[in-house]
Amino acid sequence: MQRAGFRPRDLTRFAQPITGQVREHIIGLARQQGVEIEMVVRKNFRQEDRVAEILKIRGTHPGLAHIFAVKESATVYDTRHARADG
Repeated sequence: MQRAGFRPRDLTRFAQPITGQVREHIIGLARQQGVEIEMVVRKNFRQEDRVAEILKIRGTHPGLAHIFAVKESATVYDTRHARADG
C-alpha cells in the first residue's frame, strides 16, 4: 500500500476498486446460475438450516445453490497521531 501512495487510513479507498469488482462478479454469477443473493442480518442465523430449506425445493443436484451476503463488523483502527497533551 505504501508503494502505491496509500496510508493506513486510506484502506477503504485502496480496496474500493477490488470490492466493486468482486461485488459485480458475484452478482453476475448469481444471475448466470439463477440463484438468489440473500442478505443475512441476524446474529443467530444458521446457514445450514437455510440451505436445507433451499435444497428441498431445488434438489440436491451439483451446482451453486445460494449466495449469502453478510456485513461483518470490523475493528476500527485509530490512525491519528497521539497528541502531546494526551
